[in-house]
Amino acid sequence: MAGAAARCAALPQPSCAVKGVYDAALTQAMIDRLAGDYGLELLAGDIAVTRGTSCGGLSGFTRVTLSYRFQTPVQPLIAFMSDGITLHAEGCYPTG
Repeated sequence: MAGAAARCAALPQPSCAVKGVYDAALTQAMIDRLAGDYGLELLAGDIAVTRGTSCGGLSGFTRVTLSYRFQTPVQPLIAFMSDGITLHAEGCYPTG
């Protein structure tokens, strides 16, 4: 999901742009739709889109970082997961 969002924002594709120009609100909406497809709800603070940054030591990339607080339905049975676990994903794509 982070990789698809990075590609959309980097090129920019119609789901993330208006007339070929990157649009942050459309990108956020696209990420929200992708998350919803997986049954996830991401808050605005769980999503970071950075254009013109570096990834893996190379410059000229768009990076999307996602965080999600996983809550298991069996929390009372698994003490170490009682507060949930934060999962992180990152995707990078060369900015076009």
